[in-house]
Amino acid sequence: MVKLGRPFTGCNMKDLIPFISTLFLAIKLFMPSAFAVDILKFNAFYQIPTTEQEDILLGQYMLEEYTVIQDGKKATLTYTLPFAMTGVANQVVTMELVLEDLPLRVFRGDKSTALCKGKWPEMKCQVRFHRIEMDLNLLELFFISEGCSEDETAKRMAILQRFNGEPLGFSEVIK
Repeated sequence: MVKLGRPFTGCNMKDLIPFISTLFLAIKLFMPSAFAVDILKFNAFYQIPTTEQEDILLGQYMLEEYTVIQDGKKATLTYTLPFAMTGVANQVVTMELVLEDLPLRVFRGDKSTALCKGKWPEMKCQVRFHRIEMDLNLLELFFISEGCSEDETAKRMAILQRFNGEPLGFSEVIK
């Protein structure tokens, strides 16, 4: 024979309030950044300067996974360079915020340094790469296989060869 006790009528919330308050305070004290991390994703492009105005679109490439991770006063900017720009797959660029004097920001990483201006959703950066992998032979074959004309392939290759020697350009978030 099973002896039944009094039926469960629920917890008294008055008894739980001090426990819940203490739990939230402990979490906030031991993990302060857990409440302040913002992950912002944007569409952005990279512009390699061209010598001819009519070739400007040939030097423009969409950046992949353009993301800002902001944790209080710290921020990280990361994106992947497109294969069509470098001839190398999955080349990720990561830069840490090293100076912020709004509207200006300076980011630095192993592969690049960027001087940026503007709020996150409209940020424009001048970017200089220190280390970038490029495979120009593979890029030429890629443009041909994509159906680019001989003239377009030659122009794209000239732009990328200059970029390979002087890896400087601009990134811009698309509104």
